[in-house]
Order: sequence, then structure tokens, then C-alpha cells
Amino acid sequence: MADDHTMTIPQNPNTAMLEMMQALDALRAVYDEENNALEASDTRRFMDLQERKIKAAHRYHETAAHVVDQREHLQAADPKIRRQLEEKHTDFAAMTQKNLAHIDRMNKTVKRLSERIVKSARDAALQDSASYSRRGTMYRNDRPVSTGINESA
Repeated sequence: MADDHTMTIPQNPNTAMLEMMQALDALRAVYDEENNALEASDTRRFMDLQERKIKAAHRYHETAAHVVDQREHLQAADPKIRRQLEEKHTDFAAMTQKNLAHIDRMNKTVKRLSERIVKSARDAALQDSASYSRRGTMYRNDRPVSTGINESA
């Protein structure tokens, strides 16, 4: 990689495909770490990986764009290397599906936790709420009370 904005891919078709596999392997490694963090419910580690994932995805995208632009030239690549690249893409697609399932599970967990927090806050407010009548006597308020909690959090 020449710098953060420009990538130079070799003109040799085999070397270009190997570069593509390296970019895919780097992205796959980040996804693998991310999946491990999600399986362990380690949201801090998951969040820490996002910048690395963005950089690896950018590198992969740049490399893939070059390969697509040079697809006629890359037909001359060694069939064994092309098969390896196809296998890596297939494995990566399966990994991304696993990643999406983990993220969906994490989202559902966060949603359930949020709902429990809101319910607990409402229950506590209802339990502790009291009102005063016009004569100054205190009575319990058994109707729902707005807690002022932003439930979209």
C-alpha cells in the first residue's frame, strides 16, 4: 500500500491475485477477532476492532476494484491461484454471515437489557410515587407515571 489513499497493485496477474488474497486474509482476521469478541460478549473489544476493520475493508475494496478493472488481464493468472481466491471468497462469505448473526444477537441482547432497565425504572417510580390531595393528605398514586426516561436509548 503506497499510502492511505492510493494503492498500487502489481501488473503480473498472479501477483495481483496474491495481493487480493492477502487483503482478504487481513480482513478475515479482523472479522475472526470480531466474531470471537461477539461470542464472548466483549463489546469493548468489538468496538476497539472497528477502526482496524474499516482500514482492512478499505484495502480489500481498493484491491478488489483493481482486480475488477483488470479482469481481462487477470484471466491469464494461474488457475490454481484463481481457485484459491475463489475458496477464500467462499469462506469469507460464510464468516460474514456468522458475523451478522452474532451482531444480530448482540442487538437483541442490548434491546432486552434496555427494555428491562426502562421497566425497572417505571416499576420503581410507580412504587415510590405519592401524591398529595387538595387538603394536604398524602395518598399513593397507582396510575402509570412517566419516568422521563428516553426509551429510544
